[in-house]
Amino acid sequence: MRTAFARIAAVIVVVTLLDLASVASARWISLPNGAAVQTASASASADDCCSAVAMKKMAASVGFVDIVGVKLGMTPEQAFAAIRAYDPKLKIDIMNASISIPSTGQAKVPHLAVAHTLNPRIVGGPGGFNQPDASSEEIMVEFTTPPSPALVAKVTRLVVFPTQQPVVASNLLDALRKKYGQENFSNGVSRDWIYDSSGKLLTRAVTSAERACVPESTTIGFPNEAPPSPDDVIQGNGGTITLATTSLNETSTGLMAPERRAICRSFVVVGDYGLGTDVAPNMKMNKLDVTIQSGALLYNSQKATHDWLQADADAKNKKQDDAAAGRSAPKL
Repeated sequence: MRTAFARIAAVIVVVTLLDLASVASARWISLPNGAAVQTASASASADDCCSAVAMKKMAASVGFVDIVGVKLGMTPEQAFAAIRAYDPKLKIDIMNASISIPSTGQAKVPHLAVAHTLNPRIVGGPGGFNQPDASSEEIMVEFTTPPSPALVAKVTRLVVFPTQQPVVASNLLDALRKKYGQENFSNGVSRDWIYDSSGKLLTRAVTSAERACVPESTTIGFPNEAPPSPDDVIQGNGGTITLATTSLNETSTGLMAPERRAICRSFVVVGDYGLGTDVAPNMKMNKLDVTIQSGALLYNSQKATHDWLQADADAKNKKQDDAAAGRSAPKL
């Protein structure tokens, strides 16, 4: 597969979002600013880890966990419909990533969607997520990146409870266990549920290498390693995608992120940040912070993007080299 995208015919598809102001009518389609995004051939083998066919097949197998109805592997339209069914009052905004394509330059591609509460005291824009009682909610959805089809690979939900209305830790943990089963382990800060590729919770001990697949902090993987702020959402800044940022070097940014670790492809992970074993059952919590993610979709999307950008860079360099080799020397 490492050379698969170098062999792909130059099917030109551009990924953008129509009508950003109205996600209700949003469609992921072709065409922005002449920038090109090359896609995997539809006839590629489904056994190929990162072809469009393989990614869609994989997406169909990881939808056994959800956050308020948003399942891993969903299309953007399906994810937005699930969010609207959960709470139609949440505003959904798209955050575009800037992708550096060696042969054509910069292009914008939808990367994150953020559904959030609105501060009713501020007129004219998001102006913050807090309600009058200081509560707020954000649902952050991360999609796979070109040339993969856009599929939900990660979902994080951050709920801040109203002032003076905390929830004891044991109640939150009971609710999580009822939904996701008995957690596999806790590192003291977070609790984590690890499912195998068949959708069953692991019953064996989790190795130290496998623990690097869990979202120790649920913010890892988002731009600036933090939940999108109101300013981020207003600006629609979904980070950058380059050959360097899609590196499969596990520690290239100092983080052993799941999207860089081949071992993580075997797991779907649920993680709660803040309810680890260091937290007493009767401790009053002011928020809930939970993530679901597919190691396979994250890793294979990253690999597909990296292979495609590398193939594009190699083709550009070869074209330049061939052109240089074909030029005659000046008259001496």
